[in-house]
Amino acid sequence: METSPNAFAAAQQKKQRKKRIRTLCILIALVAVLVVAAILLLPLLTKGDTGASVLTWQVGAVSEGEIRSTISGSGTLSAKAAASYAAPADATVQEVLYRTGDRVNKGDTILTLSSDALDEELASLEEQLESLQSTLATTTQEAKSLYVTSPAAGVVKQLTAAAGSIVEDAGTLCLISTDGRMKLVIDVPETVQKYDVVSVMIGEDVQEGLVTGLSGSRATIIIEENEYAIGAEATAYDADGGLIGSGALELNEYVAVTGTAGRIASVLTAENNSVSRGTRLFQLEDGAPNATYLERKEQEAELMEQIADCRAKYSVTAEWDAIVTSLPVAAGDTLAAGDIMCSLAGTDGYRMDVSVDELDISSIQIDQAAAITMDAFNGTFSGRVANLSYEGTGSYVTSYSATLDIDPIDGALPGMSASAEIVTATSGQALIVPVDAVQYDGEQAYVYLAGDDAALGMVYAEADVDPSALERMPVETGMSDGSYIAVTGELDAGALILVPVRTTTSTYESKDTGTVLMPGAMMGAEFGGAGGAMPDMGQMPSNGYGNRNRGTRPNE
Repeated sequence: METSPNAFAAAQQKKQRKKRIRTLCILIALVAVLVVAAILLLPLLTKGDTGASVLTWQVGAVSEGEIRSTISGSGTLSAKAAASYAAPADATVQEVLYRTGDRVNKGDTILTLSSDALDEELASLEEQLESLQSTLATTTQEAKSLYVTSPAAGVVKQLTAAAGSIVEDAGTLCLISTDGRMKLVIDVPETVQKYDVVSVMIGEDVQEGLVTGLSGSRATIIIEENEYAIGAEATAYDADGGLIGSGALELNEYVAVTGTAGRIASVLTAENNSVSRGTRLFQLEDGAPNATYLERKEQEAELMEQIADCRAKYSVTAEWDAIVTSLPVAAGDTLAAGDIMCSLAGTDGYRMDVSVDELDISSIQIDQAAAITMDAFNGTFSGRVANLSYEGTGSYVTSYSATLDIDPIDGALPGMSASAEIVTATSGQALIVPVDAVQYDGEQAYVYLAGDDAALGMVYAEADVDPSALERMPVETGMSDGSYIAVTGELDAGALILVPVRTTTSTYESKDTGTVLMPGAMMGAEFGGAGGAMPDMGQMPSNGYGNRNRGTRPNE
């Protein structure tokens, strides 16, 4: 009888379904065996459990110290100052004076270059400078006028310049009041209206004022006199004599008088003088330069700075004390503009970013001290918190970043690993005792004083000490680090105290023997086993828990 392709395919599918069902049954049996094994093991491990607790009294001493609260983190060092230097133009390396890893001082030349492009740039700048200096030689330095005049008609106010004043340093030499009026700008009550006539008292004088503007509660009051000093105290009253407010007098409309350059030989006017436009106010000493000369001198200074910058491009010079961290070029190498020539890392200190847990970030503040330790060096180094990033990262537990500034470390290199302890709080220098030494009677804390015959380090059995007969010394507790606690009271450093120490141990013993089934052999039923049959459970290996076990474990 022939078998059709469809019948064969159906048989294959049926066989595969049986195989999947068998696999599922095996996995269920495996889980059941694991559960049974756990149930059998638990009483075997705990049977015969016994415990013992021992109390001793140890003689300790009150000491002086500082308790700190710290937050720990780790990271890698990076130099505070670091720079990479690229070729400024197409060039050839002429000489390399240092090697990677060398230490250099500020001002040391690392390498030198030759460059046709730089030669052309430098020649062009020097040509421009030569041309400008030729023009300067023929420029009349003397100002056409040795006088500073009034730019408008008005009254001279706030005259600050005097004979000998340098014009360009003096700024505003004086002010010219152009409308002959002064103003008072003050906060006023809501009852004041625009165009109200008010009285303004300046010293013993009373002037009539007019409210010319209101902006919210701010009023501008104009008086028709400008003889008073700018900044003079003035008080305004309404028509009924009620106080409106007070403030400092200002000029209403004015222009400022300034000068370009020179030294004042004499002042030709006085405060409150009336002047016309063009009136001579100040006379300058001979030699005052004119504006054209000053402008060309500025151009000369700029060109000289550009030439100095261009000449500096022929070499790489250390800007600070540093380590050469990268030097990928050698004498004779041809460089294109932008090629990296070397990298330097400063030795004036380091930075390190550490991760701070979201529970601790509120305790971190700028300038908090940090103690730095390194795998590569012994000792502790100083640092401080320089910056905090409040942009959290992480999916489940958010963390933030704190940047530490670290003092110079001799021999340290960028990229070295380090650990930091940021001090978030400190007790300062204080008396400290072990935490276990402090006892409590209600809210009153106290310590037990050791007797006269006690010596530091002695240990007494529980039966040898009667706590009711011991002398108590009341204390106030302070900051603790979990091991020690700061205390205040009538205690002296070095005083001997008794510290109760309780040690608890437990032992366990299993007298029963048995076999614990392990699931490993069962895996052969489906994966690599012959015929897919379930293994003989009596042949499963034991894990040894049926043997006698005896041990001791500390009870923390």
